[in-house]
Amino acid sequence: MVNALAKNLRYSLKPTTQLVPLRREIDNMNDYLYVQKVLWDDRLTVDLNMDESLADRQVPAFILQPLVENSIKHGLDNSQSGHIPIDICSRNNAISITVQDNGRGIPSASLKMLQEWLSEDTIQIKTDEYIGIRNIYNRILLIYKGKGSFTIDSPPEGGTLIQIILPSEEDNDV
Repeated sequence: MVNALAKNLRYSLKPTTQLVPLRREIDNMNDYLYVQKVLWDDRLTVDLNMDESLADRQVPAFILQPLVENSIKHGLDNSQSGHIPIDICSRNNAISITVQDNGRGIPSASLKMLQEWLSEDTIQIKTDEYIGIRNIYNRILLIYKGKGSFTIDSPPEGGTLIQIILPSEEDNDV
């Protein structure tokens, strides 16, 4: 466990505008999940479904682990068990990343506020809430010059659903 914590800490010191291979981002998320699964005593399942041909594609550092952490800390915090499916696939040469959880979801007023912030060119929230989401969204705007997207929803069946679309390097001149 100490090794996973040390690797996660070293990774978190990377510049957040740095691009890394998707496989490295997955490794960092898995280091974080190793610790969480120990704490959750096998009551947490994470299913990663990834198109392996995307493993070497460049993505912003530190985008997956904060989303999984948000799911655990805010969505699953009062749950007896948690499930987080993560799907990563290619869509029109872009990378589509979907992170979902089976937690309590986001209250409708908070969700509406988040969705309004995400529809603006930059997020200017006057609160310390949603720092991870704000950070990821702003980096996607900056790195992909407005061509990437970040959406968040709380489906009627519960939980939270986040989707990120990252354009290809050719489409963005990253």
